[in-house]
Amino acid sequence: MRDVSDAFLEAVAGSNSPVVTCDVWLDGEVIRSGLRPVGGTVEFDMFRDVEARLSSLTLVDEESDGSRLSQTIHALGTQVNVRAGFDIAGTEETVSLGWFDVHDVVRQESWSWFDWSDEAQKTSDVATLEGLDLMGVVARSQFLTPPPQTTGADAWATIADLCAGVVSVLDPGLPARTIPESLVFQWDRLETIKQIAALWGAKPVMTPDNQLTLVTDESGDVIADFGLRINLADWESRSNSENIRNGVTFVGKDGATGLDLIGTATESDGPARWGGPLGFRPLRAASDLMDTQAKVDAAAKTRLETEIRSRAVVQEVSALWHPGIELRDKPRLVLPDRTEDDAMIVGYRLPLTGGSMSVSLGLPVIL
Repeated sequence: MRDVSDAFLEAVAGSNSPVVTCDVWLDGEVIRSGLRPVGGTVEFDMFRDVEARLSSLTLVDEESDGSRLSQTIHALGTQVNVRAGFDIAGTEETVSLGWFDVHDVVRQESWSWFDWSDEAQKTSDVATLEGLDLMGVVARSQFLTPPPQTTGADAWATIADLCAGVVSVLDPGLPARTIPESLVFQWDRLETIKQIAALWGAKPVMTPDNQLTLVTDESGDVIADFGLRINLADWESRSNSENIRNGVTFVGKDGATGLDLIGTATESDGPARWGGPLGFRPLRAASDLMDTQAKVDAAAKTRLETEIRSRAVVQEVSALWHPGIELRDKPRLVLPDRTEDDAMIVGYRLPLTGGSMSVSLGLPVIL
């Protein structure tokens, strides 16, 4: 969860006055400050490479004074920082929802003619913006030629080098890893960064403060009693076995001989047990870093445990407006007849004019 005060959390569940402000940046300078949106939504989805999306942000631009790009909000290199929170007893507390690279702007100007003037008077100038968080900039910034791959180089330092001049980075503080010989860099900058991030089982994301870092599914915070802030109308329970895997084959490479090493692990009990009602459904994984039999055996066991933990269905709920939550947070859901302790926020849509929000919760499938 974002860093907020107790008063902020109390405002979520109590009477409150939502506050949203937008600063528009161009080439490192603020060109519009403190604009209050009159429409728009920020959408978050942890299953996308670019997790945050700015949809139909509508701003009244009272500073435009012409049609030249230097006089208007436009889509050529413009970025928007969106902040949201509450007015708490006359003091505004807001948190950054992210920085967005604007890729589309529609500008609507209106004039009126009045009896007291021979000239038309501008009555409104409204800009509607669409944008993606700056991982979209990384995705579009492909290489002219694939970068040289250096076996044994520090993996995080390599990611930082690949991001130089594109986005700033924040060291995630993960254990040191080195680039294996088997990793071949691609033309696509983001795909190359994702390959390196996979050495930790991690994913590259943009922080709310506009830095690229790495996260895992365990990165989120635990939120107590989130169910108290959900407007429950229906609770739909589902089960789906389509993507369940009940075994893992992990392939490594012997460090001395170069021969393949194979480790296996299978689920031993319950309806998903190996050879049970769901049959035999192995998942295959590989890494040349696993260079002994003990390592591939342990990797197979760990991957199976991860696979079992990741079994989930997605439940959509309506929740009270809460800009403090983040993807991968783990809310404790208080339902009328029970609690759910293992949910994860996998997506949400926050309207920038207040009101209820939509939250997608990943609920574990317990077999």
